[in-house]
Amino acid sequence: MSVSATVAALWFGCSNAVREIVGEWAVYHRERMVNLKIVPYVASKFVLLGILCLLQCAVLLGIVYRGCGLQGAWLPMYSIMVLMALTGVALGLILSAASRTQEVAIGLLPVVLLTMTVLGGGMQPVHELEGSMQKASYVIPSRWGFEGMLLLEAKHRPGATPPGMHSAEDMAELRFPVDKTRGSVPRAVCALTALFVITTGMIVGILRYRDVH
Repeated sequence: MSVSATVAALWFGCSNAVREIVGEWAVYHRERMVNLKIVPYVASKFVLLGILCLLQCAVLLGIVYRGCGLQGAWLPMYSIMVLMALTGVALGLILSAASRTQEVAIGLLPVVLLTMTVLGGGMQPVHELEGSMQKASYVIPSRWGFEGMLLLEAKHRPGATPPGMHSAEDMAELRFPVDKTRGSVPRAVCALTALFVITTGMIVGILRYRDVH
């Protein structure tokens, strides 16, 4: 559930944003030649797309929370999903700003999402990944979103034993063992925030690199 929810939130943001800049590139160029500033332009994208992500994440978590019988705190889970979605918006805007056509941007989107799924710990626990892949997972948003969501749920199910295991400290032990990759919810939130800031800076950098001036 946790990995599906976090990847879905990331997908919301990416899919909402991937057409935004490249789809209005001609208009953007004309406005830049007059008085359009890059930072306010990028900020306006986050405001509009962020509102959409807030609604999407609320609907998704509302359905999943009741349908799957989750016990973790709703608001912290929602906050992590929104942060994931905003990071997805940033990733989508990076693809949009770097692409020459909408077709290229849309074609790159599945590659990004598949990478997030594989390295995020959903298909295979992070601590079981090959060395370089395990290190790469630390810059993957879905890895931190998955861990944060799973730890929030495990906090309210301390006695749960993951399938295939005889015993465990909690239900998160299978994916994030205490003695290997286990962090904490604040650590996951800080990592996601840092990745959001970095990816937002990359959008501005790409737009400056492709500037008309």
